[in-house]
Amino acid sequence: MSEELQLDHTREEALALIDKIDNPELRDRLRSITAMRTLGLAPGPNEVANRVFLTRDDLPPEIESGD
Repeated sequence: MSEELQLDHTREEALALIDKIDNPELRDRLRSITAMRTLGLAPGPNEVANRVFLTRDDLPPEIESGD
């Protein structure tokens, strides 16, 4: 039971931090990821990065060659 309480506390802290974000689209994406994790549907790290950092109009960053 103590582990459940710790997880609830951690989730509440995360949501409190997310609520302080000014950008509503980023705030929604972070809330969605938090909800997915709470429901046991945790996406992989690449999926999280894509959901948080990319918008519909963004293209994935490209690495420039050193030429």
